[in-house]
Amino acid sequence: MPKEDQFNHKYSSKQMAEIQGRRIRRLYDGFRRFDIDISGNPNYPMLIIDKCKMINTYINNFDLHLLNLPSTNSDRQTVHHLKIDHLDIEKKFLHDYFDEYGFTRVYTIRHAGTDLYIAGFNFKVREGDEKLEGRYPVFGKHKLRYFFQKEFAEEIAASYPDYQLVVD
Repeated sequence: MPKEDQFNHKYSSKQMAEIQGRRIRRLYDGFRRFDIDISGNPNYPMLIIDKCKMINTYINNFDLHLLNLPSTNSDRQTVHHLKIDHLDIEKKFLHDYFDEYGFTRVYTIRHAGTDLYIAGFNFKVREGDEKLEGRYPVFGKHKLRYFFQKEFAEEIAASYPDYQLVVD
């Protein structure tokens, strides 16, 4: 077997999915004191606190790296290196991290008067609703759709006036 192939097939896709699932479950356990949503790339997860504060991170094996802003910087600097296996984040730690390193502000779109948020879009046309051109929002409480620009979220909310949507 050539040298380059011996590392590419170390784990099957099923094994990788199982490993990634364990890491995500341990992240949820470690941040259990917070209203947290975890989505995105399993190696660069979006850790969203209070539906508006994204912690800039990456995961290597079972190590969580909290990064200095901005996260798009090619010189991603780890400011905290935490073991996911023993993760138990205290509120003071996270408050101090936000004070010193900041967070990325994200926006959600909520159905007014409820705690339901846009989690995605369905592209099937419902009978009698051709004005939506085959796309309408799907609401949920977890795995929400996050927006990095408030103006873009407001444009989407405005495109569905019948739903009474609010950008948070």
